[in-house]
Amino acid sequence: MSHINKSKPLSSLLDNYFAALGMSDKLYTARIVNNWSDIVGPAVSKYTLEIFVQKGLLYVKINSPALKQELNYIKDEIKNKINEYLNKTFIKGLVIY
Repeated sequence: MSHINKSKPLSSLLDNYFAALGMSDKLYTARIVNNWSDIVGPAVSKYTLEIFVQKGLLYVKINSPALKQELNYIKDEIKNKINEYLNKTFIKGLVIY
């Protein structure tokens, strides 16, 4: 008798579980916040004061005017990097303030 192995990665199972509970947005937000330094690097992370997600937009508070201006030029690159990190299109845009 042959058994078909239909195993899925644990991350996929957890994503489905949290989605069923209506908590997937909170999970993705937590992953962004907890891994912010890995996603954008320690130089940007050092000047980040606050991060939160609201209606698909990632809000990032930066305490350096020069860095804030620089990040505004590469918002799409950061958005793509985050979505790639999550392996899902979760962030629709960034607001750097």
